[in-house]
Amino acid sequence: MVVVHTASAAEPLAYLLASSGRATLIGERTAGAMLSAEEIALGDGWTLRLPTADFYTADGERLEGRGVEPTIAAPADQALEIALRVARPGSATTATRTRRAPAARAAQLAHVSVAP
Repeated sequence: MVVVHTASAAEPLAYLLASSGRATLIGERTAGAMLSAEEIALGDGWTLRLPTADFYTADGERLEGRGVEPTIAAPADQALEIALRVARPGSATTATRTRRAPAARAAQLAHVSVAP
């Protein structure tokens, strides 16, 4: 599950797991806030945060400012309910999730509806 507050090291991990077909992301687009920064004390209570690293996906996409799109979009307060339905043993979506490529799996799982 991912939400708008998912940030930092969780974003490339979520992207990697989803893009390799090892996870189905359910929830909201992530924060897109994953620059690594070093804090340098300047004195008098001032601190400089200097970006020192960035993350690019294997296909050259930058996650900073963009975030990671979930496989199944859902409001944060409904994501757990949907995740439990998708992961239920014996469900059609569980069997499909383990056998299909990520794009085909996403299309198959897209039919999961969000309850009002």
